[in-house]
Amino acid sequence: MDNAVNSFDMWIACSIMVIAVVVQSLVFFRAGLKRARELNIPREKLIHGCRSAAITAIGPTLSSCIVLLALVAVIGAPSAWMRLNDIGAARTEIAVATMVESVVPAGSTPTVKLAYTQWAMGLNNMGWMLVALLLTPSMGTMLNKMNSSFNPKAVKMVMHGAALGLFANLLAGGTIGKPVPSWLAAVAAVFGIVFILRFFGKNQRLLELSLGIAMVIGMTAGAAYYYMTL
Repeated sequence: MDNAVNSFDMWIACSIMVIAVVVQSLVFFRAGLKRARELNIPREKLIHGCRSAAITAIGPTLSSCIVLLALVAVIGAPSAWMRLNDIGAARTEIAVATMVESVVPAGSTPTVKLAYTQWAMGLNNMGWMLVALLLTPSMGTMLNKMNSSFNPKAVKMVMHGAALGLFANLLAGGTIGKPVPSWLAAVAAVFGIVFILRFFGKNQRLLELSLGIAMVIGMTAGAAYYYMTL
């Protein structure tokens, strides 16, 4: 079984999706640069934006690496590599892989279990794709209607409030009812970003990295407390 899930053929098959994601990223990046030139956005701001995005991505990537280790043990390295490069959330991938164990017929071979897992994870990702496909084209139209029917400033405030509520919900899900390390990670991250904004508010380079730095501070504090109390 281990030879099958980690075979060269699986690496080739799984690389197709990863290559597609890389190509899409390059296409969108090129389109973004083209649009930036049309809008006369200074090159310096483009560099700042790209650097900030790259640094900020470090935090979420670390959590994906943890999920990667868990998925490798369940579905093998090639499939785990493919799934974590696909659309969706890393935590849903491991959740789906775990739920499959409860629905696979008793006495099934490891190959059948792998097939169930692959289908389940594929359907999970399809949900994300269908929602984006159906709703994204109408977002611009809906926003224009809202701006024409209501005060644009109020609409903008509502949008900011929605984003704040979204991340507050994610924070609540990761802290309420969770052990001390989770709370400590959240508090340390908040203090980290507040400290940067308070004392280094004029340092543009550091502000670009503030979110990524706060994530690393939070994860370090939570992990340190966890291992110190073992």
